[in-house]
Amino acid sequence: MVQLNNNECIVYLDFLEKQETGIYNVYVDFRQKKDLILFISSSVRNQNSDRINTYIELCNIKTNKRLRPGCYYKLNISLINRIDFIQNQESLFLWRTYNCEIMKWPSSDTEELLQSHEQLDPTELMHKNSSPNDFVMQSLPNVNLTLKVRDVNQANWNEILEGDIIKLVYDIGAKTDAKKDEVQAVFNSREELLKRDKPILIISHWDLDHFHCLRYINSQTIRECFSKFICVDAMKSLTSHNTYCKILAALGNKNVYCIQPANRTNGITMHLWESVGNVSIYYGEKSININYSGLCVFVKGMQRSVNFTGDIRLIQAKDVYDKELQKGITTNSHVLIAPHHGGENESKHRVYSNPTTEVVISVGANNRYGHPSKYMLSYLQSLCNNKLYRTDYNGDINISI
Repeated sequence: MVQLNNNECIVYLDFLEKQETGIYNVYVDFRQKKDLILFISSSVRNQNSDRINTYIELCNIKTNKRLRPGCYYKLNISLINRIDFIQNQESLFLWRTYNCEIMKWPSSDTEELLQSHEQLDPTELMHKNSSPNDFVMQSLPNVNLTLKVRDVNQANWNEILEGDIIKLVYDIGAKTDAKKDEVQAVFNSREELLKRDKPILIISHWDLDHFHCLRYINSQTIRECFSKFICVDAMKSLTSHNTYCKILAALGNKNVYCIQPANRTNGITMHLWESVGNVSIYYGEKSININYSGLCVFVKGMQRSVNFTGDIRLIQAKDVYDKELQKGITTNSHVLIAPHHGGENESKHRVYSNPTTEVVISVGANNRYGHPSKYMLSYLQSLCNNKLYRTDYNGDINISI
């Protein structure tokens, strides 16, 4: 049994943006509720009874460490309680913004704002709900199907429709820095249709730009809009954990399934969770990067097959397609929804399979990440003979499958 130090306030570093050498802007979230409680109890000014969000933005943090997104750090409570902050009123996830310009350059780890921590127990973040036998996946009809990739800026929201009926939603995102009214507009434009159709909702992984709208809607709306929910059990922080618990309470144990990532082999292999009719769901292996542990959904229509990829590597998406090719695909047309908004992969991982006739990139105009990368874009264009669509250029994209 791992022995934990209850006096450590552990945070998850979600996003990092370099300002200059050794100076960064970062988003951190508390790992668990106990970490948040420790932080709140450390100072009277932290005891805000109206607090709902738990992310903290640290601007101009000075460090001699090599900070890495996706990692945990011990928050230096003594130091942060001496730094000025402003409450955030416009975000659905961000609690406070701290201006760390007055912070001195740290001379040792004890003076860092984000410090080394003792060993953590990974089982603390695991979730348990219904057994696979209790969860009933539904096949899609294979006629009159349409792929819809919504233009939700630098985020992800994909659908499969039968005629005008939404059957499946894969990710329900809005851009990470979207304000409340922007997220509200993204969701409200589909709300009445979702209530009418009650599709299955699948979240590829727990990055905010893939589930941001779930922060906006309440339990009653979730219950009215969705019949079942599938996700990967790789919730790294309190925001994703609270969102999952809200969904579980809304839909009930037998309508929610949380898939454990596979034990690591090579980090590339994707594992089949369930295949029903023309729908197959694959999951990745354990990784420090939650992108690579995500869910991939493969749908076969009468005209085309489609690979929904979330933020996995392109070579992982290839593994899914190759497995489906081995199972037998009757169409010669295939749509790849490019992983990670067309973000870069190492050249050895920048590979995919043929035939691929169309590529779709869900991406925001002039985004801070530089997506799609020029090398990945060039490869994807050659893969599909330039039949490539981008939401920042084309808006919503609809393709008959």
